[in-house]
Amino acid sequence: MLVDMPAGYRLYHPDGPDHVHTWANLPDVANATGRLLDHDSALPIYAVFDFPGYRLSFADLADTVRRASGRPVKLRPFGVHTTHPFAGFALHLRALRRAHPSDTATLPPLDGEPLRVTLGGSLPFTQLPAALIAAGLIDSVDQRELHWSYVESP
Repeated sequence: MLVDMPAGYRLYHPDGPDHVHTWANLPDVANATGRLLDHDSALPIYAVFDFPGYRLSFADLADTVRRASGRPVKLRPFGVHTTHPFAGFALHLRALRRAHPSDTATLPPLDGEPLRVTLGGSLPFTQLPAALIAAGLIDSVDQRELHWSYVESP
């Protein structure tokens, strides 16, 4: 969870700042889904497609927000287990508890290769800083300075 504070941003992490997580820009996923629907007659009845998105730690995400916004970012722990008493009253907390894995095992990276092949070799991909700005999660930034070595185009 990213919170805009007067002195910068706070980024709450459920599993520690070095825990790696896979993120996706929903407009990119929607674009790929729309393109996939153009191929629906050629697809099997059941097919699995993963979307590669971004794979980075909460510390890397905080660094991205810091560099893109020019404002400080403080990482804070967020105890998902503390939401249990309130999950019956707030649907978003119930969904958060379901989405959070009970263990911190790292899943293999999603490479998106079946999707890439089906769509003719390319997938929509927005650089993470631009996606955060477009989503309204952080303030705008000078686009000329956006270069992120750990975010690679799929």
